[in-house]
Amino acid sequence: MTEPDLRAISVYLRQLPMAPPRSPAAGDPAMHAGAVTFIRNSRCSQAPAATLR
Repeated sequence: MTEPDLRAISVYLRQLPMAPPRSPAAGDPAMHAGAVTFIRNSRCSQAPAATLR
């Protein structure tokens, strides 16, 4: 892409309305899986074993 093309895309994207931020659902399985991965890979984690299911 040329520099003018990239600038035009940038201008267009900046003009779009922003979507409101949303919080993930508390019971979302993906959030739980992410938490488990974080806890297992954290060197300083003191999480109880019950949270790693």
